Amino acid sequence: MNRATHGADRLAAVLEREFGLSGAADVTHVYSEADATYIVSGPSGPTHVLKVAAPGRIADVTLQVSLLAHVERSDPGIPVPRVVPTRRGEPFCRTVVGGESRLVHLSTFLAGRPLELAALNSRLVTDIATTQHRLQAVLESFPDAGAVVPVRHPWALDAVLDYPPLVEEHLDAGQRAYAESVTARYAALAAGPAARLPRQVIHGDFNLSNLLTAGRRVSGVIDFGDCVIGPRVHDVAIALAYLAMRDIGARARFSAEYCDRLAALGGLDEDERAMLPLLIAARVVMVLALGRDTARRSPDRAEYALRYDAPAADLLRALRDEEADK
Repeated sequence: MNRATHGADRLAAVLEREFGLSGAADVTHVYSEADATYIVSGPSGPTHVLKVAAPGRIADVTLQVSLLAHVERSDPGIPVPRVVPTRRGEPFCRTVVGGESRLVHLSTFLAGRPLELAALNSRLVTDIATTQHRLQAVLESFPDAGAVVPVRHPWALDAVLDYPPLVEEHLDAGQRAYAESVTARYAALAAGPAARLPRQVIHGDFNLSNLLTAGRRVSGVIDFGDCVIGPRVHDVAIALAYLAMRDIGARARFSAEYCDRLAALGGLDEDERAMLPLLIAARVVMVLALGRDTARRSPDRAEYALRYDAPAADLLRALRDEEADK
């Protein structure tokens, strides 16, 4: 974390003027994918999250606040941030920040330990599966999804079909051959059985940073910036890929428990389950290739972009060796 890049005092003034939020003791910048993100703290600790959108992202911001509002209306028990309206009752505002007119929106802060720092156990893993299933059920009914939700972006699982140049550039020889095999098999799956799966809005990024925990429960699901329209099994594969990176040794057990819980809830059938090993491998390839490409293009973001690189490389090697032994 570091102090606010747009100036803590200026942002505190925006909070009071636009949102009626006074008394911010601290405004601290944290790294995120696209927008400038700040943790707003009062005398007793963090209270809100302020986002200053990058230029040209009005459609993305509108979608994110709409998704959060839809989840709150449909199933208030799902722990997602609550959108804090402006003084005028709007979900975001436009104001001058750092000399530029920028879109700004505010949400509640969710307390919890990021999954990357939590101890994995069976109860927590099954609660993640339950939370994901509840969220998928709500997102399935998001109105006018086809008109406003993208079907492809760089982190959407289907985007791995565009990754061969990144694989060639950024993966070493030992990783490259297996990654090329994964992308080739993914293309066949996407054109065949996966093409017949129903599609809906999915969160798209159940990673170790976007899930917050309290003990053996999920206390928060954050970052709806990667939502896409896709098969629900893509969401499952993404979650399982990051759980495997968190604990490679226990991944078979945790994956089985996760899938068993989803199946019991009606959120995973046998055909989808059979696709998971390849989908998980595809996500691991993406983490390595896109993370390294981002680090090369934006050295100032390298630490953030490469935070999963080492466990992803270990997992890719394990998956490759397991396939070779079959």
